[in-house]
Amino acid sequence: MRTPGTTIATIARRVLVTYAVDPEAAAAALPAPFRPDLSLGPALGGICLLRLREVRLAGVPKWAGLTMESAAHRMAVEWDTPEGVATGVYVFRRDADSALAARWGNLHRAAFGVIEGGGRYSLAAQSTDGLMSVAFTGEQAEAMPAGSVFTGPDVASAFFRCASIGHSPARDGGGHTAVRLATPVWRGIPVRADYVQSSFFEDRSLFPRGAAVFDSAIAMHDVPARWEPAASVPPVASVPPVAGVQSVAGVQSVAVSPRSSRSIVR
Repeated sequence: MRTPGTTIATIARRVLVTYAVDPEAAAAALPAPFRPDLSLGPALGGICLLRLREVRLAGVPKWAGLTMESAAHRMAVEWDTPEGVATGVYVFRRDADSALAARWGNLHRAAFGVIEGGGRYSLAAQSTDGLMSVAFTGEQAEAMPAGSVFTGPDVASAFFRCASIGHSPARDGGGHTAVRLATPVWRGIPVRADYVQSSFFEDRSLFPRGAAVFDSAIAMHDVPARWEPAASVPPVASVPPVAGVQSVAGVQSVAVSPRSSRSIVR
């Protein structure tokens, strides 16, 4: 993702879908020097389903901003710095419906289908290159699902607020770029998931059956946000291709059940 300067927007809607991932599978999917954040037990992968409005560079008037949908497949990670261990997320791939945003931010293009309102969400995306598909249907709830790694929405919100630095592969393969998300303090709303599908987390070459299972989802709305360039870590090895976003032919659906009995993969 190109980071020309500070980007400002309002997060109209952000649904954070979390998967509990086998630590060894997560480690194998990540490029060095990143490793899975195991502070809550399993590795935590996820999908960020985002609607932004008034997207613009700092200094550009609000009326000139874009409205856009995007999806990011990512993993909670940690890495070593001279000051100690840092935490954040590694973004394998970002997709957006805006041609301008895709060119500006080095995102992939995708078509989005969105129906939301009254606390319900029906969100789906299919990339134009055929390598990514995602779908989520759910409804706001009072509590996190039984068996989630997050004991409550405050725990989930705090975890993601602390993972504010996002790294992603540079387009030329020569390392990573990084941005820091800055927002006021926000509290996520639990979302009961009825249906979850992700071509990335259902790629059996990356995540064998049972290695990535749906855990939970939270939503946030109408939060002002800034994405600021952050210091990137030096590359240790070339960033591998995003094998987890391959052909969607044969992608399997996930019928969501409480995590105590795991997600049912058909």
